[in-house]
Amino acid sequence: MSSGAKIRLYACEEAVLGRTPANPIWYTVRRVSDGLSENVSTEESSEVVDSRFRQGGVVTEAEVAGQLEFELSLGTFDLFLSALAFNNWATNSLTIGGNVRKSLTLVKVFEDIGQVFIYRGVQVNTGEITIQTTGKITGNFGLVGSSFTRQQTNPVVNPVAASTRPLVSMPNVENLLINGQSIQGKACMQSLTLSINNNLEAIRCIGSGKYTPEFYIEKMMDIEANAPVQNYQ
Repeated sequence: MSSGAKIRLYACEEAVLGRTPANPIWYTVRRVSDGLSENVSTEESSEVVDSRFRQGGVVTEAEVAGQLEFELSLGTFDLFLSALAFNNWATNSLTIGGNVRKSLTLVKVFEDIGQVFIYRGVQVNTGEITIQTTGKITGNFGLVGSSFTRQQTNPVVNPVAASTRPLVSMPNVENLLINGQSIQGKACMQSLTLSINNNLEAIRCIGSGKYTPEFYIEKMMDIEANAPVQNYQ
């Protein structure tokens, strides 16, 4: 078992889905927790032979999926937000719901036990940000990937250090627009949870030799906001 203090997570952007670039720029990922893992499904045989014993089972599919939980700080998660939005940043603006498919390679290093997990073709399926009137702004990304490998050699070289920018909280949200109009002086929003779902569909291909999907395709995007609002009297 590895100590949580000895686990490092790194990410780089892929130019080709599922392939780590030859000279990637590695970023050290700052996060609360990460649950990305390979989940394997099996199916038992239904055959009857000359005994009462079942004839075992077989692996039928595998899925690389999990959540990355975070506490928001300025600029720290731009790589993941861009992948969630399917778009590129334009200065400090990001338009949600584009057609720019982005994928990442994530490397999880267990420094004290010498294990390295590599997840390729990772896409951001869902995202959620929660703002309360007190406390930190928190969120999570729902990740899916196309492959998983385990090795002892760490491929990460000269990673960009983890961001040291301070956390943001409700007072950092200085203005909130609804339909392009500010609600200041008109209504009081007491909490906000914004959820985005790309509804990625796993595509598996006969002849690929893989249990995991070859890739995911984006479907209709769902955006939901849960925001209790009290009007000024």
